Amino acid sequence: RVLQALQQLAPEELSHYPDSSVLTSKLARLHRVEPQQVIVTAGSDEGIRWSFSAFVEEGARVAIPRPTFGAFLTAAEAAGAFVERIDYLEDLSFPVEEFRKRLSPPTPRMAVLANPNAPTGTTLPNEILLEFAHVSPNTLFLINESFASYQEHSLLDRGSLPPNLLVLRSFSKDYGL
Repeated sequence: RVLQALQQLAPEELSHYPDSSVLTSKLARLHRVEPQQVIVTAGSDEGIRWSFSAFVEEGARVAIPRPTFGAFLTAAEAAGAFVERIDYLEDLSFPVEEFRKRLSPPTPRMAVLANPNAPTGTTLPNEILLEFAHVSPNTLFLINESFASYQEHSLLDRGSLPPNLLVLRSFSKDYGL
């Protein structure tokens, strides 16, 4: 069906991005958020770059666990951020206590967490993520849920979220597109 739909498009329709308002509305309904809270990007990498461009100024402190998705570090460095790496523990569990300590003043401008994390597969309960957001309300938490469809929970299932949480999802991972 996709091939048939593409074959019916005129060349000029293939040379620009389509209007994403219908998709935005449907995603907002699916995740029970307002349409203005949804931004459709050309992949998670673009969403990550836009997030850093919009919210991280040069020299700002950014907390990023290690190992994690490489696009976070690339975007942070491109923004001119001071990157603070927090290493996973030897058993590949998330360093909750160390991460919590790093949220103390001076608080990072942004903290990035992939849930579940790639490449470790580690997941954090929503309660921990919400606690981090509460402990450090001036930090923007970029929560990458690109692989959320492979676990039993998502922050988006909780309804109302603190204003310092930015959740990324991946259409390609969730729907194979």
